[in-house]
Amino acid sequence: MINLSSFIAFHARRTPDRCALKYRGEDISYASFDQRIRQVGGWLAAQGIGAVFLPINYRLSADEVGYIVGNSGARLLIADEEFAGIASGDAPVLLLDEAAQSSVGYLDKDGFLYLTDRKKDMIISGGENIASSEVERVIYEWPEVREVAVIGMRDERWGERPVAIVVPADGAALEISTLTGHCRAKLAGFKIPKQLIIRDSLPRNPSGKVLKRVLRAELEAIA
Repeated sequence: MINLSSFIAFHARRTPDRCALKYRGEDISYASFDQRIRQVGGWLAAQGIGAVFLPINYRLSADEVGYIVGNSGARLLIADEEFAGIASGDAPVLLLDEAAQSSVGYLDKDGFLYLTDRKKDMIISGGENIASSEVERVIYEWPEVREVAVIGMRDERWGERPVAIVVPADGAALEISTLTGHCRAKLAGFKIPKQLIIRDSLPRNPSGKVLKRVLRAELEAIA
């Protein structure tokens, strides 16, 4: 059994200019469709997120979307604005344009695009770029951590400094010094959070997205 992305990749090699589907009046070729899947898939892989790709050349009802998402175990749905409207409430939604246009990343040796972070979440400290998602993935490896958000705070010397806000796992006695040691073992020195803050929860919007701007504003207010 061949999956959808493999089918599209095959035709992108054999007949790259052939129309794969029509979307909002635009003819999308197999080559273009394959590239879009690689872009989105690369971003998801960089976040450590498994994905369910739903065909977009026919209309799914809200019940059908709910069934697919609910039974797939999906934790994130990437969709355009129209599709997001009927998917709302089933899983956190990331708008397709936002994933494609507001992220930064790199091309690997095979030409795959990996989007490592959102532009506004990139921390620039002493002229070095720090992807907050990379630091978060390392901290999530620690079993006593339930949630974490890494943000950049203004710093007179470095421009910005990475700060990690951590929610301990239920019943865990999280030691800041131990978690810092874990980060030192896994990250370059300039990427290690200069401050680790423990909280009971992280602010989120109705779709479950962590509101880093709120965290930043709260910390700036008490600085």
